[in-house]
Parts: sequence; structure tokens; C-alpha cells
Amino acid sequence: MKKAVVLIFFLAIVLSSCSSDNANKGESLNDYLKLFKNANSFEYNLIKEEAVFNEINEEKLDRDIPTTGSVNSYVNSTFVRKPYYKSSLSISKNTFNNSTIFQKNVEEFNGDIFEPSRFFPSDIKASDFSIDSKGTITLNKEYENAIEMKKESIEGMPKVLQKVNDPFLLIVSLMEQNLDSFQIEKNEFEIVFSGHIKPETLVDYYINDGNEIFNILYFNYGGDMTLDALKNETIKNWHNALLNPLNIVLLTNQPTPVTLTVNIENSTYDIMIDITEARNEFYKAVYADVQGFSSKVEKSTMVYKNIIIKE
Repeated sequence: MKKAVVLIFFLAIVLSSCSSDNANKGESLNDYLKLFKNANSFEYNLIKEEAVFNEINEEKLDRDIPTTGSVNSYVNSTFVRKPYYKSSLSISKNTFNNSTIFQKNVEEFNGDIFEPSRFFPSDIKASDFSIDSKGTITLNKEYENAIEMKKESIEGMPKVLQKVNDPFLLIVSLMEQNLDSFQIEKNEFEIVFSGHIKPETLVDYYINDGNEIFNILYFNYGGDMTLDALKNETIKNWHNALLNPLNIVLLTNQPTPVTLTVNIENSTYDIMIDITEARNEFYKAVYADVQGFSSKVEKSTMVYKNIIIKE
């Protein structure tokens, strides 16, 4: 009888283990990307961190410029696809000019009328906010209560803006086109998919599915749809083109590393994009004509942190 009990107990453990393994095996990267494509509402934090080293020849460049510094930003957002709604709090820290800037935005459509509400960029003191390890911003209550939003009503705003501002539309499409580059690692706490996106796949996206978005970011562009041509156009009109920060990958011929992490315990997601190589190419192009000055990016990453898919 004891042997039978032990055997049943052993089989229960084995079957439970197999069931767990099969559940994990059924959740491929493509399955998770479909979640992002089909969802309507998200909450997330976006953390951008960039560390830069400047090389300065003082004989050729008579300016007082710090040799090292960082530009880091933290954004807390809610995004809804239908009906379109986007709200965000952001804080940017720039050690080069010792500035810390706060901004708040809310965007939505009322029929065909675009209605943004904004608290325009303003200096903020360290005592007025805190940021935790997940990039979540907490404002001092007195400061938060003093925020006054300015609302506008804009007619004729193209509704493709909704796709331009979609935080996951482009990155998910690019990951789908580069599925064969991703490897999986998993443990009891998380599943990690690590791979890369090739810049050529971004060109393909703009030729096909993302043509409407391309026409907004590259207004009146009539050149060739090749990587070299779009690289030159991105550098030429970077103020507009880089409204979508992922366009930076057009500036490098190297694949851009991407990691999707599934946090099993709390059902949240992180997406990390390492754009160090691309940002180096950007600075190289921007400062090409500046004598005695060059910038070296030591690290530049974009991390969509603590993503919650709400519906």
C-alpha cells in the first residue's frame, strides 16, 4: 500500500512538471507579440539612458564643454488605441547643463478634433519628485496640485498620429520580421527572448505596412526607399524623423540588440533596445563639420519597463 502511495505521489509530481513545461513551451515569442498587437490598452514606463564622452581639442574649439555626462529620461504613460488616448509624465535629467525638466501631456480625439492638454516643460527640484528602480515617477503632492494643464483644440490633425504615437506598433512588427534571431532563456521567475532587429527590416516596414507613418515622419520625401537613402534623410531631418526614436536604427548597418522579458510572477513585460551603435553614428554625422569636437556614446538604451497589458 505504501509503495502505491509513493508511486501515485511520484506520478503526480512528474505530471505536474510536464504540464508546467508544456505550458511554457506553448508560449512562444510570437504568442507574446500577438498579445501586444491585439491589446487595446497599456500602462508602461519608458527609461532612456545615455552616457556620453566628449573629446575636445581646446586649440580648435574655444568652448567650455564637459567631457563626460549623461542624458536620462523617465516617462510614465497610459496608452489606449481605441478610442485614442495617451497620457504621460516625464522627467529628463541632463548632467551636461545640470538641468532637470518635468512635463505632462494628455492627448485624445473628440470626434475629428484633436484635443491635447499640456503642462509645458519646466524646471523641477529634486525635492519635488522621486523615481524608483522601475522608472515610476512620484511627485510631491504640493507640486502635483500646482500643475495647470493648458488644453487646445486642433482641427485637421491626421488620425495616423494615433499610429505614430503607438509605443509598440513598430517594435513588435520589427521583432516579428526578425524572429529567427531570437533565443530563449527561462527560469521560474522570467522568460527572456534575446535577439536583434536589422535596419533593412525597418525600410521594408515603411515600404509596406508603415507607409502612412513614414509619410508623417518624412514629409514630402520623394527619394529612394533604400537604407542608405533613408539614413541620409534621417540625418538631414532628424528633428522630425526621430519623433519615432526607433528610426535611429537606420543610421547603422549593424543589427540592433533587443530583449523581451516576461515577468512571470506579476504578468508584466520589459522591452530593452540597445541603440548605442546607432547613437554613435548619429553623433558622428551631426558633429562631422565641427572642428575639434567629437562624441563617443558609451551606452544608450531604451527600456519599456513594467508594461501592463490591460485589455
